[in-house]
Amino acid sequence: LVITFSGNNEAHWGWNFKNTMWFRSYADNYFWKIFNAAHNAAGFESFRNPITDKTIVLPPESLSRILKKNVSLGCSALSETKSKHYYMFQPNMPLTQKPLTEREKDILAAWHPNQIEYFREYHKLAVLKLKDLESVHKNFNFFDLSDVFDKIPENEEIFLDSTHFGDKGYNIISQKIIALIQTSVFGGKNLSN
Repeated sequence: LVITFSGNNEAHWGWNFKNTMWFRSYADNYFWKIFNAAHNAAGFESFRNPITDKTIVLPPESLSRILKKNVSLGCSALSETKSKHYYMFQPNMPLTQKPLTEREKDILAAWHPNQIEYFREYHKLAVLKLKDLESVHKNFNFFDLSDVFDKIPENEEIFLDSTHFGDKGYNIISQKIIALIQTSVFGGKNLSN
């Protein structure tokens, strides 16, 4: 069983002019800069960057199509091993219906309103594309966990930032994932023993 817990990075990088078919994370980019600085210090020219950024925000339609392609390629590769692939769309502030604490509200208020709408539109389209894959790949199941915090009261902190959680949030998510696995893989058998 392979579990993908994702959904936020695609929208984050698409909003930030990155090619989501091939891009570097912050850590990857930092390494690339250090590598080239060392290369320059040794008297050599920088390596040509094979990754080109976009000049516009990647539209949610394109982003969801790329996500579907990437996940489909993963499913095809995994089918050779007879592995199941569970894609879990992770929660984030733009999608949650959780009443936000004052601190959480301040975090979301720092976002541009168009960015919030971008995340929501991407999510809507991504859900449709990923549900389609369930009929294409027998080894694939999609679970939307974007609502996992919706019943948490306003006075309880969950989000550390707009897309990451503290221990309580990760505990809630892990319990949900365990329940999904118990139901879909083990027919409801309790795995806690």
